[in-house]
Amino acid sequence: MKRNKESAKLFQLLNDEELKKLFWSIERDQQVRNVSRGFIIHKLQEIPEKELLRNDYVSNLLKTKLIQAMEAIKLILKQLDKDELIKMYKDFGRGEIVTDKMKKSKIIEKMIMEIPLPDILKNKRFRAKLKPKQVPLTHLKSLQKEIGNLKKEVDKINQGVEILFEKISEVSRGIRDLSIKLELVENLFNVESAPDLYVYLKAVYDEIVATDGRLIPEVFPALSEKIREKLGISENTFILKGLELLLLHYLLTNVKSLHWRPSFEEFWKILKDEFEKVKILENQAEIPTLRDHVCKRMGISEDMFDELLIEAADRDYVKLDVGRPIGEYDVKYLTTKDGLKFYYVKLLR
Repeated sequence: MKRNKESAKLFQLLNDEELKKLFWSIERDQQVRNVSRGFIIHKLQEIPEKELLRNDYVSNLLKTKLIQAMEAIKLILKQLDKDELIKMYKDFGRGEIVTDKMKKSKIIEKMIMEIPLPDILKNKRFRAKLKPKQVPLTHLKSLQKEIGNLKKEVDKINQGVEILFEKISEVSRGIRDLSIKLELVENLFNVESAPDLYVYLKAVYDEIVATDGRLIPEVFPALSEKIREKLGISENTFILKGLELLLLHYLLTNVKSLHWRPSFEEFWKILKDEFEKVKILENQAEIPTLRDHVCKRMGISEDMFDELLIEAADRDYVKLDVGRPIGEYDVKYLTTKDGLKFYYVKLLR
């Protein structure tokens, strides 16, 4: 089997724990913790490069290492004077885009964004900053170790940038494909000017009336086409307008059935309207009959009607009277919390 020698270089840059996590993310081998570093690299070399690039752990690892290296480079650049940073720009042949008036932090940000990473790393002023300074002997080894680790991290990122850029290119192509699909969906709902709802409804009614015989499934396609031609609309507009009509009809017929508690002012207005329709004397009506009319019109329960009518009595809008119809036994009286029962109601306003 042909081995991936280029990827072997990348594997050598990983520590033991990172190698094991990478191998486990691909092979799902529970024995991975008991094998040697050489064995893992040997097995990973057998994996196709494209499969490695698609591995989420590899992508995240390279991204993390790149971010760490960029932050480390920023820290080194911050140690340089502004004059040194401007001279670096001149080394790159870009001295005209920075001035003494610019803040040091702004110059560093522009350098990170505009100058290729390998060029920064190769710059003599930058590399001079990596050289160990004269420090107390007690700190020399520690300082050398930190600089060595930093150089290793930079070298790792340098070798992994190309792989990361390839991954970014794949993501970019995926985003372009997604954008094309979203545009297709957007065009689907980009309907032309729709007709007035009444005009739409009248056109449907006219075609139904003009249809000979019963409405059977076989005539639906022809009816749809005739209505669209008459209104001058597309199929998408026809469908959306029909959905609007169905939704409106559903709301008009079902919203009232919800358990509403209307405002007292709204209840009082409807009560007076219905009172005029059912009153038995000039200013008196039977509560059961009035209750039926108001509940049906407002879509409220009988208990809600009784609660609001008692509130009207407490406000002195109405007066409740006792009574009993002759020959009726199953009477729906208005019963208060005190157990009092009323049959008649009079308006006081």
